[in-house]
Amino acid sequence: MCLLTADRKEDLIGRNIVEMIDQGHQAIFKERVAQAALGAQMTINQVRLIRPDGSDVIVEVTLGLRFWDTAVAVEIVMRNE
Repeated sequence: MCLLTADRKEDLIGRNIVEMIDQGHQAIFKERVAQAALGAQMTINQVRLIRPDGSDVIVEVTLGLRFWDTAVAVEIVMRNE
């Protein structure tokens, strides 16, 4: 929650992660998520993330395929560069 400057987890739950990414990176992010869903693991550098308060932060995004209960999911990890 600190990375996104959210006061409460409820401010983030249900939000579309793509909408929090700078428009210049949204297409590549969607493409990489689709690749990760097929089993690829990758990192995207220098992604500008727009926080709920309107400020931004540059992050590194790592994507990978994960199994959750009986379903497949894409794990997205973001960290400050």
